[in-house]
Amino acid sequence: MKITNPNFNTGIGAIRDPMIISYGGRYYMTGTSPQFWRGENPGVRIFVSDDLSHWEFFTLAVDSAKIASDAPCSDRFWAPELFIHSGRFYVTFNAMNEKEAEEREKSGGNFYGGMRSFIAVSDSIGGPYTVKPEPLVNSGILTNDAHLFADTDGRVYLFYATDFGIFARGFDIESLCVTGNAHLIVPKGKVGEWDSIGVEGSFVVKRGGRYYHWYSSWTRGYEMGCAVSDSVLGTYEKCAGNPVISSGGQGKIKYCGHNSCFTLPDGRDAVAYHGNGDGEPESLCIEPVVYPPVPHAPAEAFEM
Repeated sequence: MKITNPNFNTGIGAIRDPMIISYGGRYYMTGTSPQFWRGENPGVRIFVSDDLSHWEFFTLAVDSAKIASDAPCSDRFWAPELFIHSGRFYVTFNAMNEKEAEEREKSGGNFYGGMRSFIAVSDSIGGPYTVKPEPLVNSGILTNDAHLFADTDGRVYLFYATDFGIFARGFDIESLCVTGNAHLIVPKGKVGEWDSIGVEGSFVVKRGGRYYHWYSSWTRGYEMGCAVSDSVLGTYEKCAGNPVISSGGQGKIKYCGHNSCFTLPDGRDAVAYHGNGDGEPESLCIEPVVYPPVPHAPAEAFEM
């Protein structure tokens, strides 16, 4: 079967920041659902597919209607991720309180300055999920795009973005609390570099004993890069060919970013990200990847 990028015919409409996992012989995907920027956002949707091409709604893991209007996680629901560990299911997501955001904006502040990372947990992939109302990181600064990674020894780590760069620290999966010190994994780039304005969208895979940390930057539109380390909390070196996936404003996919990683049915590694051209909805893109990743323009199609 041929996968076409971007896939405007998924059956679920526009999506940003897609994250795909394989579980029980099927593929499950979550991501940022419309409305993206302002207006009502229903919460965290999960979709299901048997072929990675056609998707259908599966469940609403986090329902905005069930969250108190004064809670810090009552609105927006960006960049959700699914994480499975020891038989339990976790959804991390960004959220904010729009009433507070509107007041902040009236005072000259950033509407999105209250964005924080949160988590919900369930004993079943279909839910119900229980939302922990406190932010995952109580640092007093904006945090987003929380990503959970389980190392081969079973230890879990939390990666998250801030205005200064991407940080990582230990994570207690039982108490849902961060542990240890915060480590700056990927700083934003220097002035003039492709990732100088900011970095976000963590996703970590371990291949050949090395840790590959994917991330995105909106400095020149939206592009994806990678940093590599021999230790999960160690020093990460940005790949010399970054950005790894970048259209450069050319081709069918002009804007692409915020990827996740998963395995295709034939065992190949793959990335999922959103892509689109001018005036088009952000849509699902999928393509194979080999580690270490080689810089290229987005693939418009591939055989699966």
